[in-house]
Amino acid sequence: MIFARGSELRKTRLCQGLTLRGLGELTGLTERTVLRVEQGKAVRPSTAQKLCSALSCDFDALFEIREGEG
Repeated sequence: MIFARGSELRKTRLCQGLTLRGLGELTGLTERTVLRVEQGKAVRPSTAQKLCSALSCDFDALFEIREGEG
């Protein structure tokens, strides 16, 4: 399963001057979804890709894959 490195995702978002809503608008995700990702909930690969693209970051900088959780 894919999980965000929540503090890194939040820090990157804030450094780029984006609110939860702003990042949601860039990605087509809801504000609630962005918040849940930052809180460490499991995400779909497509969600991770959208966030990486919007923030211009590599997957490994913002996300990690962990086995056996869910």
